[in-house]
Amino acid sequence: MTRRPMLPRWPRLLRPDRSYTLVELMVTVVVIGILSGVVIDIGWREWRREQVNSVVLELAGWLQKVRRGALKGHSCVVTIQTGLRASGAQLAQVDNCVSVEPLRLSGLSGNRGFDVSVPEGTVNSFTFTPAGTLSPPPSPQVPIVITVALEGHSDPQRCVRIDGLLAAIDVGIPGAGGCVAGRI
Repeated sequence: MTRRPMLPRWPRLLRPDRSYTLVELMVTVVVIGILSGVVIDIGWREWRREQVNSVVLELAGWLQKVRRGALKGHSCVVTIQTGLRASGAQLAQVDNCVSVEPLRLSGLSGNRGFDVSVPEGTVNSFTFTPAGTLSPPPSPQVPIVITVALEGHSDPQRCVRIDGLLAAIDVGIPGAGGCVAGRI
């Protein structure tokens, strides 16, 4: 029997490898780029939404504080400053109220400001009375609604609604029927 000569075995590191083609690598890079673009866009929308939510919750908490201050015996007159409000600017002021400071916008949004509005037909100045009521009382069809949006963006918008004679304060999203409370 003749013996075949033994071929040398290639070390594992020297064997030719299977690798990805240039097309496969380019497709992978494109898919990763598209996914990262979508994720970044969603992140920016979430950041804007949280900025507006922060201002609205701060305003609602401040209004509750003013309302509690009025229950101590002095009527508290609240005036909401509308229009474009820069970060750190005064959003609302209160007169004749004990131990309540004016509300200033927190410096969360960097250089951007907030667009604060009150719809036509409602007032931007009202009074919390010592009896816990609102003067002038809003009509049931037209509550006091304060809408806040990030400057230069129509979305997201959030609102604070002061409703009824007993001044129920709710936060929500502006809708066809005014401020849809409870959705933030």
